Amino acid sequence: MKSIFIAIFFLNSGIAFADVPNTFEAGSAIKASEMNENFTSIDSKVDALDSRTQNVSELETKVANLEGQVETLQLLVNSVAETASTDVEFMGYTAPMVFGAVGLQEGRSACPNLYPDSKVCSEDAIKSINDWSNFFYEDSFFLTLGSDGSGIYKNLCSDYSSRGGDVSGFYLENSKLFSVSNGPVFQLYKDDAPQTTAWFLSSFVAGLFPSLADYDENKIAEDIVSIRFYACNLELTAACCK
Repeated sequence: MKSIFIAIFFLNSGIAFADVPNTFEAGSAIKASEMNENFTSIDSKVDALDSRTQNVSELETKVANLEGQVETLQLLVNSVAETASTDVEFMGYTAPMVFGAVGLQEGRSACPNLYPDSKVCSEDAIKSINDWSNFFYEDSFFLTLGSDGSGIYKNLCSDYSSRGGDVSGFYLENSKLFSVSNGPVFQLYKDDAPQTTAWFLSSFVAGLFPSLADYDENKIAEDIVSIRFYACNLELTAACCK
């Protein structure tokens, strides 16, 4: 049936076959055996074409599978790159300074002058540290940029220009790190942070801090309950990160 269809198609289309065993001219006798031989030749070529078509289909399937694997691999690479880009490297601390009075140039240079390509850590950066092996403490309290360190939080203490500016910080108690929310004034309670409040008070008594906002009952006493202070008005260090 296929041979008849092929013969009718090609005869009707007017296409001459140069690549068949037998060719015929007008008026010549046509033998059935020669026609059958031509049909067999055409059948083999059609079968070969079908085989190549099947191979192309298989190749297309393999290419589609490879493209899917490449896409999956790219997603994995992007995920690894994103994770690597968000890793925080703690570098150290600035020198103690009143960040609310140093001005923009000195404030923004405090970290990179000591640790090239670093900047003041943001609150979120400290909270995102996974490897604490390089982290160390110098004082009981240090400053950080608020939130993620962008927008209005990109500089400490209202662009290093206000002793009453906003800032974030962390304090140390029994080798544990605690955060204090962004704001101009912080309050620490002796019951919650006895080491840090004692450090603040001893630093004030020693003349290292020019002032604190106020104390419980406005006095330094052994039974003090809490202290409040403007962090941008005290000589404190800031953490530096890459």
